[in-house]
Amino acid sequence: MPEKAPPLRVLLVDNHEVVRSGVKALLQATEDVLVSAEAGSGREAIDEADRARPDVVVMDVRLGGRSWGHSACIREDRWPWRRGASRRENRCGTWNRRRCEMKFVVVYESMFGNTEAVAQAIAAGLREAGEVKLGTVDALSPEEVRNAALLVAGGPTHAHGMARRNAHEAIAGERSYRPYGAVQPGHESLRGWIERLTVAPAKAAVFDTRFNKPMLITGSAAKKIAARLERKGYSVIEARSFFVETTGGPLAEGESDRALEWGRELGARARSAIAA
Repeated sequence: MPEKAPPLRVLLVDNHEVVRSGVKALLQATEDVLVSAEAGSGREAIDEADRARPDVVVMDVRLGGRSWGHSACIREDRWPWRRGASRRENRCGTWNRRRCEMKFVVVYESMFGNTEAVAQAIAAGLREAGEVKLGTVDALSPEEVRNAALLVAGGPTHAHGMARRNAHEAIAGERSYRPYGAVQPGHESLRGWIERLTVAPAKAAVFDTRFNKPMLITGSAAKKIAARLERKGYSVIEARSFFVETTGGPLAEGESDRALEWGRELGARARSAIAA
C-alpha cells in the first residue's frame, strides 16, 4: 500500500478564541488537516509561523479591526516552504526561501531627465524592501497602484507648481529652453494621471525637483502633488525636494544619493507599519 501523506499543518490566526475554536473543529473534521498552532494577533502569527512552520496559514485579514494581510507575508523568507512546492519537497528540506515582497509604485514626469534620475534612485532604495513598479505618467497606468503599499509620485517644479498638460510641447517650442538640451517626450501630465486615479485610497509620498532656494521663491510641485492626492483620499506621509544646478540640470551634488536613501527610508517605514 502507498504511504499515507502526512496531514496538512495549519496555523490558525484570529483574535477571537471562540471563532478559532469553531474553525479549528471544522478544519480537523478531516484527518487530512491538523491545526498545529494558533495565534491571536499578527505579531503572534509571525512568531508561531517561525516556531511551528505550518504548510498553510488561515488568517482573519481584518484582525482586531486592522489589516494584517501582509503580516505573515513579510516573514515568508524565514518560513520553510516554497509556493507551489509539494509538502514532501518542503519536508525534505528542498526549500526556496523566497521573499514575499511588498509592492511600491513610483510614477513621475520629467522634462530634462533630472526628475527621472531622482525617481530611479528612489525606486532603487525601495527595491530593498519589495517589488517596485517604476514609470512615467505616460507609461504607467493608474491601475498599477492597486494593492500597492505606497505610491510615490513626483515631477519638476514648473511655474511655481506642477507642470501643465501641454508643458512638454510648450517648453520644447521655447527658445529660452534650448540651451538645456532636448525635452523628454511626453503627452500625459502628472495632473491628469492623478485625476484618473480610481483605486481605493492608500498612503503616498511625493517629491519634486527645483532650485535650492527658499520655497517662497521657487514654489514646489511636491506641495501641489500632495494636495491633489489628498483630495483623492490619499494619506501623504512625506514630501521631499531634490535640487538641480540649472533648469536643465544636472542634479546638485549628492542629490542622487539622498534620493536613494529616502527610498530606503520609505521602504523601511512601510514594512514597520505593517509589522507593528
